[in-house]
Amino acid sequence: MPDRHSKRDCRQRESVIAEVQRATQELLVAETRKEVAQLTAETAEQLFGYESIVVRLVTDAGVLEPVVVTESAVFEMGDRPRYDSGGETPVARAFRREEPLLVDNIDALGDEYDRGTAQAAMYLPVGDHGVVSVTSPSADAFDQRDIDLASILASTASAVLDRLNKERAIQRQNERLETFVDVIAHDIPNHLSAAESWLDIVQESGDVDSLDRVSTAHSRIETVIRDMETLVNQGTQVSDPDWVALSEVVADCWRQCCVDERDRELVVDTEMVVRADQSRFEQLVENLFWNAHEHGGDDVTVRVGPLERGFFIEDDGPGIPESERDSAFSPGYTTASGDHAGFGLAIVREIARSHGWEVTITESEAGGARFEFTGMTIEI
Repeated sequence: MPDRHSKRDCRQRESVIAEVQRATQELLVAETRKEVAQLTAETAEQLFGYESIVVRLVTDAGVLEPVVVTESAVFEMGDRPRYDSGGETPVARAFRREEPLLVDNIDALGDEYDRGTAQAAMYLPVGDHGVVSVTSPSADAFDQRDIDLASILASTASAVLDRLNKERAIQRQNERLETFVDVIAHDIPNHLSAAESWLDIVQESGDVDSLDRVSTAHSRIETVIRDMETLVNQGTQVSDPDWVALSEVVADCWRQCCVDERDRELVVDTEMVVRADQSRFEQLVENLFWNAHEHGGDDVTVRVGPLERGFFIEDDGPGIPESERDSAFSPGYTTASGDHAGFGLAIVREIARSHGWEVTITESEAGGARFEFTGMTIEI
């Protein structure tokens, strides 16, 4: 490992700080969490000579996930684990206290984690977003000056992540606002117009049976309003997820959606447990089952299986054309009729987002729709 102190001794402290500030300008224009983590590690290595670096960012489930691990860190310590932010590891303590932590002798920690040849470490919180870990194969390798200088970099990374969070929240708020505008401008007026037309017919012809059509139009308006309320509520961030057995949720939802199962079949190929809000998770699964039933017919087969840090739900129905997959989660998108037509997949996306998951649509082996959920905390 390079002699960092001899490098810095030849320059004034103020010059080092100025270099940090200049180097972190790249961070200010980063567009993703991963990019921020990567630039933070690269800057720490270039400016200070640190080689063994791990940048962990906290997930919505409270897990400190290693997002960037340098080659030297892998060589020195092997694959790096995820840590529970509520645990007693040095990483978790630095994160919760939002204060840097210096460990002069890693062997003295006495925990079950293997850190290979690392002998000293400093743990730098990145606000409430995560922790940068820097290790050295030499004991007493770091001092307060290291902490002070590297903390400037960590603080900059924290500010950029704050900005990204705000931008993401604004973007999602704007998307929901656009949805409200579309519904107010199109869906509700259309149903009101239909109701008025049927009322005119009743008044002109005296055919009171047509009042059922008026009632149906009003019911559709109520349904749209309920769906919009659900869309808003499901978009709020999950704050206290539980461990939920995927197979149990899937089985319960299948029974709920398939009172008359006909020839429909459910195949579950996983026993994974996920961190989720159970009520929202059940609604996500139910919406996908209803979608499969509505489009796949009475003999649809639905499969649920594992992915790396996630799972999929797929069917053997007609699928969703590739050209329409980007818009399939937009409120109002549908290729079928029904009381909840056009909102089911939008609600699925909002529930996934509220958990911090990514959801994408692909094609199943049978040619149907396949929904993949990734970026989650799981147990197999």
